[in-house]
Amino acid sequence: MESEFLSENQLVERFQSDPSFGWLGYINHHSQELIDDFAEYCSEHSLSSDSESSAKDFMKERERLFNESIEY
Repeated sequence: MESEFLSENQLVERFQSDPSFGWLGYINHHSQELIDDFAEYCSEHSLSSDSESSAKDFMKERERLFNESIEY
């Protein structure tokens, strides 16, 4: 089954307006690259790829890495 990818604005709107969408929905509707990165992250950290908690941890880690990259 192929995911429908949404624009960043659509993702933000859906995330903010639909409590059931969550980080997992965000990841699964962002891009195939993000889906693949999340799957790899879950595999490396022995996490479930269908868990909202895992998705939230993944997004926090991405934010941390992004912030580190712009500090230098």
